[in-house]
Amino acid sequence: KAVSDAAAQGLRFPRKTTLFIPKPRAGLVLRSF
Repeated sequence: KAVSDAAAQGLRFPRKTTLFIPKPRAGLVLRSF
């Protein structure tokens, strides 16, 4: 549920999620897109 909530918040508040999402994961997310 935490991941889904983070994704939901990412759609609404992209800037805030970047603070909560670890740097390694952020890199993977950028690569996925």
